[in-house]
Parts: sequence; C-alpha cells; structure tokens
Amino acid sequence: MTEKIRDGSNGDVAVDQQNRYKEDVAIMKEIGMDAYRFSISWSKILPNGKLSGGKNQAGIDYYNNLLKELQDKGLEPFVTLFHWDLPQALEDEYGGFLSPKIVVHFLEYADFCFKTFGDRVKNWITVNEPWAYCYGGYVTGALAPGRCSVPSKHVGGVLGWGRYSCWQQLSFSNGEDLANNETFCLVNDQIHAHARGRRQPRHIGGDSGREPYTVAHNQLLAHAAVVKLYNQNYKASQKGKIGITNVTNWMIPYSESKKDHDAAQRAIDFMFGWFMDPLTTGDYPQNMRNLVGSRLPQFTAEQSAMVKGSFDFIGLNYYTARYVVDAPNTSTDNPSYITDPQIEFRRVDERDNPSILAACVDKHRIKYFYDHLSLVQKAIKDGVKVKGYFAWSLLDNFEWSEGYTVRFGINYINYKDGLKRHPKLSSIWFKMLLKST
Repeated sequence: MTEKIRDGSNGDVAVDQQNRYKEDVAIMKEIGMDAYRFSISWSKILPNGKLSGGKNQAGIDYYNNLLKELQDKGLEPFVTLFHWDLPQALEDEYGGFLSPKIVVHFLEYADFCFKTFGDRVKNWITVNEPWAYCYGGYVTGALAPGRCSVPSKHVGGVLGWGRYSCWQQLSFSNGEDLANNETFCLVNDQIHAHARGRRQPRHIGGDSGREPYTVAHNQLLAHAAVVKLYNQNYKASQKGKIGITNVTNWMIPYSESKKDHDAAQRAIDFMFGWFMDPLTTGDYPQNMRNLVGSRLPQFTAEQSAMVKGSFDFIGLNYYTARYVVDAPNTSTDNPSYITDPQIEFRRVDERDNPSILAACVDKHRIKYFYDHLSLVQKAIKDGVKVKGYFAWSLLDNFEWSEGYTVRFGINYINYKDGLKRHPKLSSIWFKMLLKST
C-alpha cells in the first residue's frame, strides 16, 4: 500500500542492514556504545506467522549473524519481539490482533525465538509502543493494517477543533516547535496532508471507537502470556529479563483551571495509563472505564492476575510534552478513541524539513538528547531505577508512513549514493559524551 507512504517508497531494502550489519556494528563500536536495541521481524523468520507454515532459514541466519557480531564486538543485544510487522497471513486469517487467537501464535513465535536466540539474548522486549500500533493502525488508519472509521469523519473532527489539533501535534513544554526539529509526529502530518488534498488515505474498514481497545487488550494478553512462558521455561537457564516498551508524552494543563488539570490526567490515562495501569494494577484507568464504557474490554480475574506485574523492566519511549485543554463537547454520536478522552491539544505550526547540510549539522538533535539525558540523570539522583538509555536512532531509516522523508538518525544515510553512512554532529557528540563518562 505505497499510496499510504509519503514518498511512495517501501521498506524492501531500507538501509540494507541485512547485508551491512558488520559496518553498522562497527559504527556503534566506534561511537562507544555498549548495547544495541533491535527488533526481530516475525514475518522474516515465520513468513506465515506459524511454525506449521514453515521457517525462513535465511532470516534466522541473519539474526544469528547479527548476534554473533554484537557479541564479538562486546555489545549487549536488547531484542524486541513485535514492532508492528504482523505476518500478513495472520491478518488475512483472523484479523491479527483484533482476535484473541493472536495470543496463541504470538506465544508460539516467542517460544521459537527464546529457543533459537535466548542463549545470547538476555534482555527481551515483547512489544514496542503498543499505543502507537493501536492509534496508527486502528484510529487513524495511517499505519498498518490501515483500519479506521471513515477517515474524513476523523479529519473533520480533528480539524473542527479550530485552533486546536489532534493527539499528535507536539510541542516542548517551553513552547519550542518540534516540527522544526524533525521529530513532529508522523500521523498528525498525514492527517493534515489528507485534509489539504495532498493524497487521500486508503482504508480497509474498521471502527475507531472499538477496535483500538480490542487490539490493546489482545496485545496486553499476548505480552503477559509470553512473559509467563519465559519465566516458567527459560529464565532459570538463560538468566535473562523480559519487559515491554511503552510510549508517552507528558501532558501539561494549558491553564491552572481544575478542568484543564483533569483533562491532562485523562490524556495521561488514555496514552500511558492505557497500558501501564493494567501492568501495575491489573485493570484500565478509571477514567477510561468511565468514558469508554462497554467498548472497553474486561479482564477476567485470571487475566488480570497474569497481566499485573508481568515485567522485569519497563521501557519508556519519551519524545515531548503537550498542552491539554478540557473539551467536554468533543464526544459525538459516532464514538472514537480521538473523542473519548474529551480533551484537545494546542496546535503548533508545521515547518519545512531541514536541508541535507542541516541534517548533518544537527545541533537541535544534540540539544534534544542533552536535555533528555539531563533529566534522566536527575531521575536517577531522585531514586528512579534507570538502567539504560537508547537514542532513536542509530541511522536514518524507513519511517513508516513518512517513508524516507524524515531523518531521525545520528548517522546520515545517503539514499542517492549507495546508502553510504555519514556521521552527523550528534554522532560525534555521543562519542565524546561516552568517552567522558
């Protein structure tokens, strides 16, 4: 569905790490990194999603080769099992994460990974950013599998907020526009692009008022089942740890009013709490129960007990903060995850992407990492048990619906010259930082 990709590209080759992994590991070593976080593609090793459908030995060999190279160079692998690349066969058969059947097949896939790679992998992540998978795949339809209620309704609802914008307009708490720093949210840009007529989204049905909650529920159950399997069958012998990586923005009340403070809490509950509360309490936030009602799935007592505490560690992908205002009139006759929280966000202006030269002299990225690492250091001093920090990302790469039009890497990829890697200023900064610590 390349019509969903901003530049009409695809990820078939991307940055070709499959053939250049030794070069990329050498880059990590040169910078001074001691760990590398990457994902195993479910489809790459089990093309049909099931062991009964056959294995792809070439894919398995690639991950074995990568793990050996990391081991030889002294880098610790942190491996994610699911980063949104569901085998198409399972989507076609029963709708993927819309069905509870996914738990059995995700468990089978994870079991295969533990058996095959677990002697070298001591840190496992079950799912990366389950919120983003639900939101992009089932609320806006901007990401695979591209399901949503009729997009025009959502766009109208979002843009109908006037000077406000949707979930994905981002700004620092000090008001700095992240769009100028290459880290504005992909989904929001796509929604506005559709509204401006740049391209019309292709969607394949869906219900943005129900399906995101169903998919989130099944992701949590699949995660918990895999953690239970690892703890029972592998932890003692492999001596590893397992967790999940969530994503959130911090939500700031736009005013000092109680209504805006309550709205900010609802925003947190509908993003961070949606997954963190079940992991720590066994159920969804009360705000979600109150506002979503019967559309929000229920955990059985057994499921609640299995999900609660199902982690050795929590990964947190954090990008920015947003201002939130109370919006009690955003609910509609056609419920949607967008309107359920009854909140709105202050809008920031979009700006053009920087030039190639500016992409390599990326002082804004250095400031971004410096500010975040400073606060991580403060959190550690305050007693938070922070075990590590991963910067996104090592290389420019294929960025989902944005294709190759945005560059998040600390190393520049020249897509017009054989995918040559070039260090950006931020890469040099990281090297100096790591040498000084």
